[in-house]
Amino acid sequence: MRALVGDDRLHYLGFSYGTYLGATYAGLFPSRVGRMVLDGAGDPTIEDDRRFLDPAHGYQVAWEAFAADCASRPGCPVGRSAAEAGRVLDALVARLDRNPRREGKDVALTGDDLLRIVLTALKKPAWGELRLALGEVVASAGDSAALQRLSAAQEDAVADVGFTAVSCLSAALGPVFTPARAEALVPAFRRASPQFGAYYSALLTTCAHWPVGPARAFPAPPTAPILVVGTLRDPATPYSWAQALTRLFPSARLLTWDGDGHTAYLQPGSACVDAVVDRYLLGGGLPPAGTVCP
Repeated sequence: MRALVGDDRLHYLGFSYGTYLGATYAGLFPSRVGRMVLDGAGDPTIEDDRRFLDPAHGYQVAWEAFAADCASRPGCPVGRSAAEAGRVLDALVARLDRNPRREGKDVALTGDDLLRIVLTALKKPAWGELRLALGEVVASAGDSAALQRLSAAQEDAVADVGFTAVSCLSAALGPVFTPARAEALVPAFRRASPQFGAYYSALLTTCAHWPVGPARAFPAPPTAPILVVGTLRDPATPYSWAQALTRLFPSARLLTWDGDGHTAYLQPGSACVDAVVDRYLLGGGLPPAGTVCP
């Protein structure tokens, strides 16, 4: 990309897995790093089960934030507290596993499908759509427009087997990780995330069978200043990962968004983040250390 546009250094804006790619480039070619923004940052040094345990907990935090907001609104379909919302979601998943909901002639909605829909909505975030979709499931019949919209979104996001390959290859599980060890970790996943722990531990089991090992150790030499953006309640790439990536590179500066959903730049309500990122990309000026955007 750098050669094609004729730049001496690579100016780069990466989101989510794009932060892993950007950090890898910085590690391999530190003298070629220009103005680099890594938003929704992954921790490229993360090892073992934390690759999946951290997001499981992150989605639990996001679910409880959604549940608290939902409880403050009339007609919330999952109850009046985070604890009640968790019980309602668990009951809906169990019910759909016993009796999948028919959506047309060839489509059946299972408990796992509902979990994936909830995860997709929390990631966006799309709390209004999620309230409507959960209301449709609770009602068991009638309109399912919101459910179908979120279902289409989650199919676009996670249906590709490439998602599994990327997850396993960046997990650094190590040669001693076995299916038996993955199974033994299921209780820890359930404790970290009562609603999503079992779902994420299944990914862990899949990676224990993955036939290719993870990438090599990650170098982090000195580079030009890098701007890392972390969202406090990002479920997919938890805020602790943005902190870890910032510590990894000596020149990195962390910009924090006190927000919800996955990534911050150009998201609704992130005008402060947009201004800081634009200022850096266009002129190279980093925000003061410790900057938090409301």
